[in-house]
Amino acid sequence: KALAVAGEGPSQPRAHALNNIGTAKSIPRYPEGMEELEESYAMSADIHSSHDQIRAAVNISWGAIYHRDLATAELWAGRAHELSIDREIASFDAYVTGELALIDEMRGNWAEAEAKVCFVLDTLAELGTANIVASTLLGRLQARRGEPDLRRLRLHPEALGGGGGDPDR
Repeated sequence: KALAVAGEGPSQPRAHALNNIGTAKSIPRYPEGMEELEESYAMSADIHSSHDQIRAAVNISWGAIYHRDLATAELWAGRAHELSIDREIASFDAYVTGELALIDEMRGNWAEAEAKVCFVLDTLAELGTANIVASTLLGRLQARRGEPDLRRLRLHPEALGGGGGDPDR
């Protein structure tokens, strides 16, 4: 239905719809959905829609991560990372750096994974969505090493919507 509403031919609504459809397919049935995601990526590049292009690359990477196709995940996360830096979209860069850290962790490169998530939490904490992957991964790395309290308070309260020094927020 979303594609019918978006119409034929390249457009931002069509690229967005293809991204949503591909992502919905790829998580449970990877590599199904890749065709739509790759079409969204290419279309977004053609129409100069940076947000949708990066989003497609991020979503391709997540499907691949979920199914442990780490070579594909790294390829597409790398593309998203390069584009987010080139287009100066820090929120995507923070998010995809968390993806790259997760790939490192899945390969057993715990030090590299921790360095990436600490970079996100130390320099990009105000971009709230980046904190989800980074803080979860950092906690898992610390627990695996037997250090669960080492960096427990890395997140800034304002990054979580709190603040004012209230420890319950």
